[in-house]
Amino acid sequence: MKLFSNKNIIRVFEHQKLFFGEGGCFAEKHWKALSRYNEKYKNRYFTVLHNGIKFSNYVGVIQAGNLTIEILPKIDKANLDSDTEKKKWHNILLQLLQECNLLKIENAEKANLKLKVKSILDIYVELFLNEVEILLHRGLIKKYKCNAENITTLKGRINFPKHFSVNMLHKEKFYVQHLIYDRQNVYNQVIKEALLIIPSLISNPFLINRLGKILLEFPELSRLAISADSFRKIKYDRKSVCYKEAIEIAKMLLLNYRPDITGGTNDVIAILFDMNELWEEYIFRKLQKAANGNVKVRRQQMQRFWKMNDSTYSKTIRPDIVIDKGDETIVLDTKWKLISDFTPTDDDLKQMFVYNLFWKCKHGVLLYPAIEYQRRSGTYFRFQQQMFEETNCLVATCNVLNEKSMLDKAIGVKILNDIVFSL
Repeated sequence: MKLFSNKNIIRVFEHQKLFFGEGGCFAEKHWKALSRYNEKYKNRYFTVLHNGIKFSNYVGVIQAGNLTIEILPKIDKANLDSDTEKKKWHNILLQLLQECNLLKIENAEKANLKLKVKSILDIYVELFLNEVEILLHRGLIKKYKCNAENITTLKGRINFPKHFSVNMLHKEKFYVQHLIYDRQNVYNQVIKEALLIIPSLISNPFLINRLGKILLEFPELSRLAISADSFRKIKYDRKSVCYKEAIEIAKMLLLNYRPDITGGTNDVIAILFDMNELWEEYIFRKLQKAANGNVKVRRQQMQRFWKMNDSTYSKTIRPDIVIDKGDETIVLDTKWKLISDFTPTDDDLKQMFVYNLFWKCKHGVLLYPAIEYQRRSGTYFRFQQQMFEETNCLVATCNVLNEKSMLDKAIGVKILNDIVFSL
């Protein structure tokens, strides 16, 4: 097993560029490993530049060999090179993942201190090891499986076709099938496969020590070829539901891991999240929690807007969030991007116009992140042939952070009071 004695960490913000030599440790070998990884995923996560990488709207962690790159969100362009600013947004990202149920720990700050902050990847590995230790303490699950073998004692039932074909010259043997009750099952195999890749992902002595103890306790199992299908086939029952958390993290590690096929030590793993989706998820959860009385918050309500003649094929539209306030409906679309001078793009405005039309709304809201709450309303022009009432689109910004520069968990109440209820 490959084990790196030291891993370097670089922190960058989304949409930034990283070139050879920056951070003191980004080298050509890392660039090549990341280029191969990005090509496998159709250039989804970043853009490969000459001697560098340009990151996109994905945040999280990428590790290539002994280099860890954390990609952090940001709501302004100030202090991009500040270590203090990067540490702040590292913690905010952990809080955001926690609030969206993508990092299931009681206190992200506490986990950071316990590990003496290494990286987001270290935290996910620690969570995985926590779950595996719990499983070992409870006792690994056993399952029945059918075993076929050619033996000298009669056990189970004889498979006569196979018995006659292989034992014509061995009258003393029986080809039998019988049930075995052991730990050789997909639940334990998936856990073991994830444990086996961890040595190439971490250098934290605390985690390495825990991993070594777990591997000593874990039984020998046959290897399992892992794919996305492996996880789709896993079903949980009363006995196996306790594996769910561990297998979810194992899935994240195994499906995003790419060994160095050149035989080197530049394996790549990426745990990345689309910041647009994170922003939408966070706002929805906070609005839903803040809603009460006659306010109802719904998510991604779908309507068909075009259908091909003589076919069932159709196109649909789906706003991020729909808010019902009594008899009034308001469509809210979240956009994780900086907006200058409160001027939304034509595409965003056209999108909101269609939402207003199909949901029969007078008001639509485009919600952007910023360092303060602001709002500016605009009205769509009416045309003579249109029968519906005048509609408008409010362009609004809200601060992701509270007065302590931490993730604002009261953001839902503020959006409802300062933006939605004031329409």
